[in-house]
Amino acid sequence: MNSAEALGALTLFQKEIIEFKNVIEIVSLCAHQKSVVRLVIPENKINAVTHILSTYFKEYYYSLATYALINVSFGPATTNYGSIDRFQKRVGVEKISGGDRVIFFGTDSGVNQALQMESGECNNLEASSIYGYPSCCALSYESIERGKSWMAACLGNVIGTIHLPALANRFSTLIGPQLGVHLDYFPCSIECQETISINTINRECLALSPLADFIKPINEHINATIIWWKGCLWYIKGAFTQDAQIFYRPLKPDIFPSSISSYATIEGLSYRENNAEVLVNGKWLSGDGENSPRIILFGGH
Repeated sequence: MNSAEALGALTLFQKEIIEFKNVIEIVSLCAHQKSVVRLVIPENKINAVTHILSTYFKEYYYSLATYALINVSFGPATTNYGSIDRFQKRVGVEKISGGDRVIFFGTDSGVNQALQMESGECNNLEASSIYGYPSCCALSYESIERGKSWMAACLGNVIGTIHLPALANRFSTLIGPQLGVHLDYFPCSIECQETISINTINRECLALSPLADFIKPINEHINATIIWWKGCLWYIKGAFTQDAQIFYRPLKPDIFPSSISSYATIEGLSYRENNAEVLVNGKWLSGDGENSPRIILFGGH
């Protein structure tokens, strides 16, 4: 990635046209790790985006999809800022005004492949190959399209307390400042090894780019403890200590089902002999029961 390309990606991000995961997509493209990026852009931002792409990415091509996107439903989980899962369908551009548009951006062959694929049925497995995503995650996404929460799918096999590299932390892209090194797809599981391998390469490419200053805040953000319980998720930043920690103010969940009007708060966190416990209503709960909290400790580099 050269300095002009880095400035172009940073401009799109600073103008809040794209999210940081899209910045990582662009870094991966410029490092020749993938051939095309799919950007979903509000219709009123299209001119700004095409100007930035033409100005800063001289070696790449872009093309606007012939369809628009409209929201058809939102997933079962939400944050204090809105829903985290959004499902869209394609409609003719002549049928709607003000929806989202798709820009394919990359090499000539990559853009043409994406255009050809998305002009048809847009099979998830074929899409994963073109966009550089793991096939296992593409197959898992089919259940998410049928209405399953991607967090439930990602954490479905977690029991009790597990330890994972910080690079596996996909939830970092949902919690402010929404930094991470994931590409723009949902992992099939929190332990997906292909995803961790891709993320390792992504961070290496970012470290070698003019955007390397992001590495430190990313590392600080992805080292975190995740608590998953009753459809709610708590995100506690920072490396975990061995001692019990009582919170001055009980923690409300960062992500929760939109269907519930009340939820538990967590009063403390304890870690002993590779097992973590959470304090709720004055009682310590371990993760060894079917309805007990699931606790993921993301740490290390």
